[in-house]
Amino acid sequence: MIKTSDIQKIVKLTLISGYIKDVAPLSLIVVGKAGVGKTENIRHWKNSKSLVITDLNYSGLVQLLIKKNTLKHLIIPDFIKITMKKSSTKDNLISFLNSCIEDGLNQIEGYFHHKFKGRKIGIITSTTKASFTQNKKTWKNMGFTDRMLICSYSYSKKTIEEIKEYINSEKFKTEQEDIQKLKITEVKSNKILNAYFNTEVKDSLRSLKQFQTLAKCNALNEGRNKVLKEDISEILRLCKFLNEDYTEI
Repeated sequence: MIKTSDIQKIVKLTLISGYIKDVAPLSLIVVGKAGVGKTENIRHWKNSKSLVITDLNYSGLVQLLIKKNTLKHLIIPDFIKITMKKSSTKDNLISFLNSCIEDGLNQIEGYFHHKFKGRKIGIITSTTKASFTQNKKTWKNMGFTDRMLICSYSYSKKTIEEIKEYINSEKFKTEQEDIQKLKITEVKSNKILNAYFNTEVKDSLRSLKQFQTLAKCNALNEGRNKVLKEDISEILRLCKFLNEDYTEI
């Protein structure tokens, strides 16, 4: 949809993190009220190292990761489909996803008995503001949301009117766009450039690492293997959405 190019870029950079050498794929949760195009935005891009899954269970997820050993990101359009499951199923899934994101998967015992050797997978998903608020405390206690970039936004009245006009003109574009073909690449930065994020992240060391990785992703998106000041500036610009402020578009 119109007016959401910044949100789509955040999703794209998150996907590109799967191509940065020696960096764990970033994870992202997009939050907003119902009807602001969250699902469309996170499904806008496609590439060979990501997979869209509309629903999942523990055994199906394990089998999927065993079968697709080059997968870097799971795209779960609507996280409410997980949060609405019964408590034991939901907790088991989120705990498993938690391990995928940061700790890395190792050996799965029992029926599957598979060695993942510390494999890490990024998660890209979305949920409503109401569901996020309801589950935030539990997720934070688990360390789940701390391991993800949180992107929130809302629509201004002006944007809503523009979208109405867009819908009325029937100019829908539902096709996914391919991310340019990328290879696993070492992208370098330096101490001086990295330090530009210190004020923005305050005391969050995890956020500091995440923003530094986003800068590397922006460099690779621009066809470079070296971070420049312009990459830092772009991520700092996008930071207006990388919070829980529901900044208006």
